[in-house]
Amino acid sequence: MAVTQTIKQILNNNVVSAIDAAGNERILTGKGLGFEAHVGDIVSEDKVEKTFHLRDDKITSRFMVLLNELPVEIIQLTDDIVRLVQQDLDYKLSEGLYVSLSDHLHYAIERQNQGQEIHNPLEWEVRHFYQEEYTVALQALALIAARTGVLLPNAEACSIALHMVNAGMKSPDGQVTEITKLIY
Repeated sequence: MAVTQTIKQILNNNVVSAIDAAGNERILTGKGLGFEAHVGDIVSEDKVEKTFHLRDDKITSRFMVLLNELPVEIIQLTDDIVRLVQQDLDYKLSEGLYVSLSDHLHYAIERQNQGQEIHNPLEWEVRHFYQEEYTVALQALALIAARTGVLLPNAEACSIALHMVNAGMKSPDGQVTEITKLIY
């Protein structure tokens, strides 16, 4: 049985924010999902391709901004990579990974298309200290190439792996995130 969802906000023709019967907000993507729709309409479930349920309001707000700025294909690609990470790695990920990774992927693909290559100064460290994350990130690069036709350099696998590490660490003071920001 499908869950009835009501449109709360139309972000664009392909993305809406909806409320389910229990009052939970979800972000839905799908071709034409928001086209000619109105706030309060029941969501046409057959148009929904991806559903995002983020529990942190700050992350949800930032994610909604990105949904307006980035192509929906990047968001869907990010979701598929997050699922790959969840399948292959044995730790819980922060919801913030959707925001940080989708933003990163969008600009990495743009830079590659413009012929700009950025080297990762942590490449050796990431490959050796975060081998599992790096292996999954290489799989992510293959997925990106298959979906977009853009072949990103292996240095991008290091950056993607660092996003995983930051999203998977439960450091109470955010130390890993801050160290990574300082080095970048």
